[in-house]
Amino acid sequence: MIRLVSFFAITYVTLGCGPAPGTPPQQQQSAVVGLFTDENFDPAQADYYRTLAINLMKNVFESYGIPYVDNWAQISSRDDGGKVTIDVRIPSIDCQQLHQLVTLLKNEIFLIEYAGYRCGSNPIVYVR
Repeated sequence: MIRLVSFFAITYVTLGCGPAPGTPPQQQQSAVVGLFTDENFDPAQADYYRTLAINLMKNVFESYGIPYVDNWAQISSRDDGGKVTIDVRIPSIDCQQLHQLVTLLKNEIFLIEYAGYRCGSNPIVYVR
């Protein structure tokens, strides 16, 4: 339950940032993604978790021919009920493509147990 409350809190804060200027709101919106794992969180390893997540995402993108652009999103790790959760805050993305991206990451990165995301003001979606 604490994981869901944390996710909703992060979603609320992130949605305070609007879409990129000049972008039609139906196409590009800000989004927040939570990648939930069953790995025990160690505060001393927070930077390692973030770096590992970035490297795993780069590998997945590369294997599908998707260019990985540094700083495309703000990626961080956090303690969520004693487990590692990776938060990905994306300032501008096509909401229709976000589901495909999250599903791809969840299916290809073995550490991810499930994921949740919210794009713009759309409802939260969970990927298992």
